Amino acid sequence: MKAAQKLGFTEEEAAQLVQQTLVGATALWKNQNVPPARLREQVTSKGGTTAAALEVFHTRGLGEALEAGVVRAYERAKELGR
Repeated sequence: MKAAQKLGFTEEEAAQLVQQTLVGATALWKNQNVPPARLREQVTSKGGTTAAALEVFHTRGLGEALEAGVVRAYERAKELGR
């Protein structure tokens, strides 16, 4: 949402943009019944907007950060369950 707002969208527009992007992506994933990596390949054109975003995500280690966050949340849930 912050990125959309930096680009000039209002808070409400940014929220709608993010929500609809997630709704569309998850619906496509559910309807296509293929692994997420395959869907990403299908929607990523060489030199396109998705490819540009993915390059930044990869360079900045977004995947690794998300994975570490999920693992840490899981570990913390186990700690809290004791």
